[in-house]
Amino acid sequence: MHMSWLALTLPYHAAIQEAAWPRAQAWGNILNLSVLLFFLAVLGQTAAPYDPRMLSLTWRLQYGLGLLPIAFMLYYRVFRLKESAMWKVRRRARI
Repeated sequence: MHMSWLALTLPYHAAIQEAAWPRAQAWGNILNLSVLLFFLAVLGQTAAPYDPRMLSLTWRLQYGLGLLPIAFMLYYRVFRLKESAMWKVRRRARI
């Protein structure tokens, strides 16, 4: 019985993919912490006494910054991304 290249290497690719998720999460955490520390430094919240309003503004800015790529991707998907030719053909065949 002949096995394809994909079947032979699937465990390898699955292991690579499984190893990528924790790394991506770690980089996301590092980036998030860097953004948080940047906002804290800009707003002067690096030492006591802390201003509750500035701390509240810090996490709001952090969430707002995180929403920008999501909003861009949603806009691009809804208004700019064109359907593939194959999808259009299959869609016309169903109608």
